[in-house]
Amino acid sequence: MMMGNYINTWLLASLDLFRLMAPYLLLGFFLAGVLHVLVPKEWVARHLGGRGFRASLKAAFVGTPLPLCSCGVIPFADLLKKQGASRSAITSFLISTPQTGVDSILAAYAMLGLPLALWKVLTALVSGVIGGTLVPWLDKSDRKEANCRMNGPCRTQPEQSTTAQSPVQCASDSPADSCCAKPASKTPIDSVRSIFSYGLGTLVNDIALWLVVGTLAGGAITAFVPDHLLTSTIANEYLQMLLVLVLAVPLYVCATGSIPVAVALIIKGMPIGAAIVFLVAGPATNVATLMVFTKVLGRRTVAIYLGTIIVMSLLFGIMFNHIFPNAAIPHQQVGHTHDHGGEAVFWWHWASAILLGLLVARHLLGRLIGSGLQKREGTAQDDVTSSQETITMRVDGMSCGHCQNKITKALLAIDEVREAKVSLESSQAEVTGCNLTEEDLIEAIDRAGFTARVTSFNE
Repeated sequence: MMMGNYINTWLLASLDLFRLMAPYLLLGFFLAGVLHVLVPKEWVARHLGGRGFRASLKAAFVGTPLPLCSCGVIPFADLLKKQGASRSAITSFLISTPQTGVDSILAAYAMLGLPLALWKVLTALVSGVIGGTLVPWLDKSDRKEANCRMNGPCRTQPEQSTTAQSPVQCASDSPADSCCAKPASKTPIDSVRSIFSYGLGTLVNDIALWLVVGTLAGGAITAFVPDHLLTSTIANEYLQMLLVLVLAVPLYVCATGSIPVAVALIIKGMPIGAAIVFLVAGPATNVATLMVFTKVLGRRTVAIYLGTIIVMSLLFGIMFNHIFPNAAIPHQQVGHTHDHGGEAVFWWHWASAILLGLLVARHLLGRLIGSGLQKREGTAQDDVTSSQETITMRVDGMSCGHCQNKITKALLAIDEVREAKVSLESSQAEVTGCNLTEEDLIEAIDRAGFTARVTSFNE
């Protein structure tokens, strides 16, 4: 019976956190879908050339609203490098982008208040600009690549094929006229569908598991951790920040999923400055990402990237504590609003929580029951006399099992595809089906955030 009470308390606290974030997350997902449809990533890549402060500033402003986590930003980094972006711009983009996103900014506003949400954005921008600006000064490889771009092709640059390497060749600098932009024949209805498909489909799928984990972790802290545990155990605020930093750097947590954990820790007495360290270093770094970035950019640039995040997270945490010593988050009622409803409980919070809960549950249940397997079994029975064909593609940007699963799911969503085998080790995808078209397969992988090219077509 006592165990049941503990579980009930935990779930109610988690539900309060989820309810408070839900309206802002849905709005953020929608805005992210708008950005995804209206701002193609190829256009972003082409506008991030140059070195030093200006390139870093532009990259930070471009990356801050994009809803990409430290894992999801990896394909973008690979694309930026292939499109000729400088290490300054890439480093700035990699630092600022995972810390924020329109969804996490709105969630931070809802849970942490406007001042702290703006401070979070400011930290992302400043840290990105500083990290990118330091690269030309501290990394000799960046200077060599800059000389290559000015004086001729660089031997260290990957060769750009006019046929197999890139499925689309761009000739225009205008995003409206660019052949990398969405096809001109796309109707407004198609664009709206793409917005909702990405915002409330792909993006929700990407963060569903981490949102649930973060919410349940925040609920557990709220329900079971004694008040002022951290401050009573470690009184020094600088040691508290260092402890949070050591825990946050190797972990994988998305910007949105980190917010309920930070809220719960603040409610339990953690200084807001230490929570800022977690909100910056947690989403921006993890072990897998650091390993991939080392291959893409080199150890020296990654050292600048990681050092900037560590220093800036601590600096902005300390600055916030000293500038706003009496700051507090607005939702101290978390974990207690279920008693009588309260003025803070609005109908749209519950409506949004139900809708978002259904979207998250749809994704998690789909993974649990193996929706991809069911689809292959179902389509295998249709038109059994039709001839099958196999297309093998090279896929760039994969770095973990999450990327592999994401590409597999995107390919299986195509009606003509009966089987999709994606190999992380060989960076290849083998697709079997009837009436397959290279354009559909490449577009599906592109929507998932990766780049692909066909290497073989067997009928």
